[in-house]
Amino acid sequence: RMLMECHHVDVNAHHKYFGHFWRPRLRISEREADDSEMLVQRHMLLGHGWDYFSEEHVSHFRCLFDYTNMPFDSQHCKLTFLIPDVFDSVIRLQWSDVEGEEMS
Repeated sequence: RMLMECHHVDVNAHHKYFGHFWRPRLRISEREADDSEMLVQRHMLLGHGWDYFSEEHVSHFRCLFDYTNMPFDSQHCKLTFLIPDVFDSVIRLQWSDVEGEEMS
C-alpha cells in the first residue's frame, strides 16, 4: 500500500514501471486466441492505497452450436474463468457494449 496526496495515479502498459506491479493471471478455458493489438491493461492507484487493475480484451472463443431448431434456435456459450489465488468475491467482471454498423 502507498499513501499519497493526489486523488489517483494511472499506470498503463506503456509506463516504465508497469511490469513491477502484480496483476492476476486470467485464464478463460474456452479462449482460442487474443487480438494482442487490442489489449489494454492499466492500474489505477487511489490516494488511500487501493490498486484497481483492469484489462480489456478482444478474444476468440470456441463454442458448440446446435442447429437442430434453425432458424428458430437460440445459442448459449459458457465461459470458464480461472484466476489462481484470487477469491471470486474480489473480482468484478463487466461487459462493454460493442456497437457496429449494419452490413448491407
